[in-house]
Amino acid sequence: MLPPPQALHARLQGRAEQLEAFIKATQARVADDGIDALREKINKKEQAIATSLLPAPPGFPPGRPTARLETESAQLHRELHSLQQAEAELPAARQELAQVRQRLQAAALCVQDAKTSAVPAPGAQDAGPSALPTHKPTLGELLAQESREEQAQIVRTALQDGGAAMRRLSDRAARRHPRSIAERLRGSPKPMDGQRLDAFKGLVRADVLALAKTGRIEPRLAAGMMRKAVEEGTLGKTVLPEDRQLLLSVLDQMQEEQTAPSVARDAFAGERLPPVPLPQGYRYPIAVSMMAHRAGEETGAVFGTKVAYLDAQQRQQYQVHMHNGKLYDAQGELFDTEAAKTVWGGDGKAIFVMDPAGNMYASNHHVKGKFHHSSFVAGAPVAAAGEFEVHKGVVKSISRESGHYWPTAEQLDQMAHHLKSQGAADFVINQEV
Repeated sequence: MLPPPQALHARLQGRAEQLEAFIKATQARVADDGIDALREKINKKEQAIATSLLPAPPGFPPGRPTARLETESAQLHRELHSLQQAEAELPAARQELAQVRQRLQAAALCVQDAKTSAVPAPGAQDAGPSALPTHKPTLGELLAQESREEQAQIVRTALQDGGAAMRRLSDRAARRHPRSIAERLRGSPKPMDGQRLDAFKGLVRADVLALAKTGRIEPRLAAGMMRKAVEEGTLGKTVLPEDRQLLLSVLDQMQEEQTAPSVARDAFAGERLPPVPLPQGYRYPIAVSMMAHRAGEETGAVFGTKVAYLDAQQRQQYQVHMHNGKLYDAQGELFDTEAAKTVWGGDGKAIFVMDPAGNMYASNHHVKGKFHHSSFVAGAPVAAAGEFEVHKGVVKSISRESGHYWPTAEQLDQMAHHLKSQGAADFVINQEV
């Protein structure tokens, strides 16, 4: 293992090389693609779509925008947003590179001091005035600065293009100052309240969990790290001032929630079946066991009727998965809860669970004493359980309503993060039970 000064020098050298590569690649990408060229392509596509929406001449079939045009336009918008985000990061990357190079020089001096401190250099007492700066950074100062940069790097790695919440706020800012036909047609952003606010909080929670997973830290610390990134400008440079303040407020609220004792977050911890140790490598290790008073339900001892407990082959019929942002059932059909009904949520809701490996199971049929959340996994611990509303594959809302598991807010956050990571659009996250 390298001594601290040498190890720090090596890390700084590696970081400088990363920044140089990023700056070079981004400059080449901006030069090759060109933001103005992308905007021109987008305008042409939108003009083609607008033309197809015009009333057809007499005797001709009505025109309509083709799926190809809409798909190409959406793809160009994504490319433009990604390119703008990369270009916006260039000044910060250049500034960080300059700072890293300065610290490299200071770290080199620390390495030299560490080598020569034990043996004074010949003629050191006769040396003239030092040409070094009046303040030479100490090893502790360099390590502290490195820690701040590592946190900023974790944010950039975990939250691609700023994360889901930041993309939502950037979209709102673009609608306030539209540059394209599509942005003008969508109109100014509406107030962030009601369901919009709930959906936004869900996006922030998903981003914080992604940050916690990447940095391998507690969600409370991840919320603080994200807040610091917003304050320092690593995130949120282009968002509206009122939206930036809202984001900071939501992050503060998350920190307060996560600071509460773990027993308070799981009020039923003492009433559950004993926890089952999970093997290493599970995607979502924060799992909860079933409530103890439900034990034996598969034999008829709880409800008077036997609750179905599915085996590995049977549960595959209830497995659902995300594809292109939509939820599909095991038969490859779009999942829909219009005809569903649950004991808790009533009409239009289905029950779901997610196991620690990230497999999701759902059913439109929730029958007391016969089929419950525990049925999917035969009473095993789950990473999430609750109810959701899905319209033709589009997830509209999720909750943690399950009398068998009484999952905590962390489990619902895990489910939200899982859906978002696979392309699900904005949905309401209902933490109340």
